[in-house]
Amino acid sequence: MNARRLTALIAFALILVLASFIAWAWPRSQFATVSDPASGPPGQVSWLKTDGGRIVDDQGRAVLLRGFNVDALIDPHNSEIGAPAELDDADARLMRLAGFDVVRLPIAWSLLEPVRHQIDQRYLDRVRDAVALLERHRLRVVLDMHVGIAWGVRSQVPAWASIPLVPDIQWFLGSPWKYSLSPQSAAASAYFWISRDWQRDYAEVWRAVARAFRDDPWVAGYDLYNEPHPLPIPPGMFESRYLWPFYARLITEIGAVDPRHLFIVESTLFDDTQTLMEPLFAPNVVYSPHFYFGSLVKNPFEPDSPAALAARLRTRNVEAGRLSAPLWIGEMGIDRDASGAASYAESALTTLDELHAGWTWWQWRQDGGWGVRSADGRRLDTGGLARLARPYLQSAPPGVTARESERGLELSVDGGVRGDTRPIEVAYPALTRGRPSAAGSCLVGSSWSAGELALSVAPAADCSILIS
Repeated sequence: MNARRLTALIAFALILVLASFIAWAWPRSQFATVSDPASGPPGQVSWLKTDGGRIVDDQGRAVLLRGFNVDALIDPHNSEIGAPAELDDADARLMRLAGFDVVRLPIAWSLLEPVRHQIDQRYLDRVRDAVALLERHRLRVVLDMHVGIAWGVRSQVPAWASIPLVPDIQWFLGSPWKYSLSPQSAAASAYFWISRDWQRDYAEVWRAVARAFRDDPWVAGYDLYNEPHPLPIPPGMFESRYLWPFYARLITEIGAVDPRHLFIVESTLFDDTQTLMEPLFAPNVVYSPHFYFGSLVKNPFEPDSPAALAARLRTRNVEAGRLSAPLWIGEMGIDRDASGAASYAESALTTLDELHAGWTWWQWRQDGGWGVRSADGRRLDTGGLARLARPYLQSAPPGVTARESERGLELSVDGGVRGDTRPIEVAYPALTRGRPSAAGSCLVGSSWSAGELALSVAPAADCSILIS
């Protein structure tokens, strides 16, 4: 064979390989089949859905969900962070009085299905009790199936979901990925994503949860899988071939039981790299990346500056736009004792204000600098809480905007809202700033409930309302 023919054959082979890879990884649309997600019966609290890249209620008001993670229900025997602190009425009362309106509540697959194909109703009752406690204080709840990044005993995965005879060897001591890169963890994680065997169990567990809460409007939605990561499957291929098809199938499964709640999908977790986005056609999808850039994730080639942090958050918002979904940061946080913790919080929350995005901070009750309330409940970090607790529009009709100034929270009401009977609800941190007062030429009434100020506006020209 002469050199020219050999070169042509090699080139042809490379083209075939490249074309096959492109066909494998090329973005493809995923479709979830869900019946008409009509709202449930009317009540004192509105049902939520998505519309035009925003979360809205059944009155058509844009809704912001902001609050904390509370890990009281995780499996203490199956966790990297040890035994969780309890959840009590004081927690809910303080969060609501600080102006927050949602709690992301991690739940454990390992406790829901400790024996394969058997749902532990006692644990499900614990979940119901925790949700009811939060609801009594007018806090919405996001239920999060909290699978950890290290599959197996260090996660919230049942003991039966394991691959026998595979050793647990930690290759990269000192790395946060050391457990995930163990052959035992990597093999089980890969099996979950590549095979539908354990995925069927996972979907059935979610269906049991959905049956328990399908008539509850205080439950905002379901966070489908906590921090999915690609290893050992290559990034890009993981999203295209496994993650997005998995989300579509899972939404279809849950939606057959409960089409009324938000379906919250997360990005891949891999040292803050971008997620390969694919169209996901399903109702009420919310995009919920976790954000630890500058706190847990350090980039040696980029300074941990406020500008860099803001740029990363805007990138997450672009990803949400590609999914045509609202952006809601399910986890973010920083050790309050870390250098620059105050500026980190200021930059992150100001950027999320600009993006009109919701979030839940990690977390409410934990020792070691990451919590606001201590694990034993005796200490409350009021300084750290004051940095996080800022007033915001909790729910408002179109045409109402807000900005915070030295005077207070300034609302602008344009002429399109004139005569609108839908109340404007402002979440206000009375715990750190005192009870608010409102004044404005078009304001005809207000009512105050712990952490929430409801305003009624009269037919008028464009006007402003100051809450101070």
